[in-house]
Amino acid sequence: MVRVAGLERRGAHPVLQFHPAVGTPFESLTASLRLIRRLVAEQLEQDHLAVTDYWALTWIAGGETSPTALGRVLAVSPAGMTELLDRLEARGLIRRSKNPGDRRATVLTLTAAGRRLRHRAAIRCSRFLDHFASEISPGGHEALRTVSNELAEILARRGNRSSRVS
Repeated sequence: MVRVAGLERRGAHPVLQFHPAVGTPFESLTASLRLIRRLVAEQLEQDHLAVTDYWALTWIAGGETSPTALGRVLAVSPAGMTELLDRLEARGLIRRSKNPGDRRATVLTLTAAGRRLRHRAAIRCSRFLDHFASEISPGGHEALRTVSNELAEILARRGNRSSRVS
């Protein structure tokens, strides 16, 4: 089995360096996912979006939500969430309004511009990932599906919390 030893940069793109004797399969998976995230970020940059901006727009597109709930989903601190929402609001992509049932609470919704941009970015990322995935063998797709399902089950059992290992 080939395992990821690390990342190096060649030009503008990071390149995975493989070495058969270094790392565990999980380290290989983690490094590969970091690189894929970076490549997706390059796609999103064409729309002047960071990955976190895209996920925020995607979550808000699913229905009204609060900054607190969104921060939990994205694992962003309250200060970071304020900065992110200020940035999206300044671009006219989201709207913050008072919750009619609780005036102390804020509700987030996408604007028409936010919906259009999120849709365009989703198509761009989907095309990129589909093209990328087309190079994976059918057996590789099945292995990814199996590992993804197992990881999702483990995370669900743990309540998405880490636990200390000594």
